[in-house]
Amino acid sequence: MGVVLLVGYVFLLEHEERTMDAYYSDLRDSNPARYLTEIRQAHGFQVYLDEYLTLNDYKTPTTDVPPFLIGRWSLFEEEKRVGDDFIPSSCLLSLEIEDERLKLLGEDKAVFPVEYTMNGDIATAHRPDGAPVLIQVIAYGSHVHHIEVQNLPGVPASSDGPVYGYLCR
Repeated sequence: MGVVLLVGYVFLLEHEERTMDAYYSDLRDSNPARYLTEIRQAHGFQVYLDEYLTLNDYKTPTTDVPPFLIGRWSLFEEEKRVGDDFIPSSCLLSLEIEDERLKLLGEDKAVFPVEYTMNGDIATAHRPDGAPVLIQVIAYGSHVHHIEVQNLPGVPASSDGPVYGYLCR
């Protein structure tokens, strides 16, 4: 009797998995934005990122920044051991990431026109002078925890190694 129940349970699980696969396949075609939201909630940021990059061409430079990078990120020289709900107490030295540009805010303000490409979890902001700014997305679970930025003009520490950005809210 136990074997029959176990075989029935395995069959039920396989049926449910096929049903979910068909649902996600249909949703991906009919409503990509909702598909990405559901994938992110159900499977986490890494699966979402893979699907996002499959649906959106970031191999070719574009002025459109990936939506999960948009915002003002407070910059720190060291990584912080904090939870996802961390809000920086100060956003004086920060990087604002938006379509077509990066803005460095703080003592040495600057605006850099850029185009973005993305490979895996690293976005590259290409400046007209050819110097790339590398932005690595660090995510745990379904949210971006912080970013690691290298080669950011005006921030000397970013040429030696990354500076760490935490979203200002």
